[in-house]
Amino acid sequence: MANWDDDHRRLRATLAGVFNDVKYNIGSRSMKGWELVLTFNNTIIPLGRSEYVQGQRIAAVEVEWSYLFAGVGIGYREPCRESLKTMRWK
Repeated sequence: MANWDDDHRRLRATLAGVFNDVKYNIGSRSMKGWELVLTFNNTIIPLGRSEYVQGQRIAAVEVEWSYLFAGVGIGYREPCRESLKTMRWK
């Protein structure tokens, strides 16, 4: 996870080629705590699944399981006050 711009922007990404999950938050400077949230998620499995009829593979009906999702939304983030009291930074 990467934070920059005085914690107004946040990037969290898991990239593995066949599975990718990215979340990018852009915080508002004027309205503290509010963020624009952009997401991207996909899975690409390069293997298909065929149907077999009487022992013969029917390649024309082969299904490949892959998906891609993207999203845009708003969020609100605030530090947890109780957790900050008990944390000890070394």
